[in-house]
Amino acid sequence: QVVQPGSRAAPLLEAAQHALLCSRESGRPSLISYACKVVAGTTLPRVLELCHDGLSQYEAVVVPYHDNGLCANLLQVLDALLLARSEAIVFVDWRRRGGEGHFQYGPPGFDLWRHLFEPWDQRCLSAAVAANLLEESSTVKAHVVAKGRTNPIFMNMLRGYFWNFPGENLHALRHAYMSASMGLQPAAHVMAEVDKVCETWDGRTDHIV
Repeated sequence: QVVQPGSRAAPLLEAAQHALLCSRESGRPSLISYACKVVAGTTLPRVLELCHDGLSQYEAVVVPYHDNGLCANLLQVLDALLLARSEAIVFVDWRRRGGEGHFQYGPPGFDLWRHLFEPWDQRCLSAAVAANLLEESSTVKAHVVAKGRTNPIFMNMLRGYFWNFPGENLHALRHAYMSASMGLQPAAHVMAEVDKVCETWDGRTDHIV
């Protein structure tokens, strides 16, 4: 299947191509090998699974947490929102089990996603809701589990290439993720806490949040 320039996968695949080219020019065999492994082993299979017309017969995408930091986990949710069919629901499972080395937000079983974000009806919900829907409705039984990040320049050894991504491509990539995640809204109590912090700032100083 030919990926058209305006397709949802196009900006991500351009980033993958950029990572491959830059790693090849780095002269570092380990980095070249890592980039090839990531693109061939993770990025392309995930794009095919979520975007190929003949294979994309799913009604939901389940994104489990990875034992990593908060931002890394948020990036994999953004990847899923970008690539998932518009009719599919993205269910996020941020309920830690205990014993994690990095994902240590709240006690075991704490639903961090539902704590931080408002429900985005019919598009992005906590996986705690998914359990009930999967039992009650046959429409979401066909689902894909999207583990880890998909975009190579969001990954540890390749993320430096984000900063030398050509401006036009970077703009398209950022716009694609923005459009895919516009319905994500922080929970009201989270915004209230942010407002409390902002009230303490010196009004003469500019701050970026």
